[in-house]
Amino acid sequence: MSRDAHGCDRIKAVLLRSEGWSITAITQALNKWLDQKDFIYKKIKGVPHTADGAKQTEFVKHYESLTVSLPEVQVVFS
Repeated sequence: MSRDAHGCDRIKAVLLRSEGWSITAITQALNKWLDQKDFIYKKIKGVPHTADGAKQTEFVKHYESLTVSLPEVQVVFS
């Protein structure tokens, strides 16, 4: 979901609240809408915190070699 879509959802919730909807009713309506759209919430699983320094160094060297070979007009987001 884009940032604009989140903003629109927030505005809708504020408008519903200003029309007298309770927080509970807004929450129920949003949950119903998510169900209708087949949204599935899964709790994020932890990621192991082990890092391989050699692989990281290899990746950085590979990445730098790629950025050096790019044409001037190519934009790289980092």
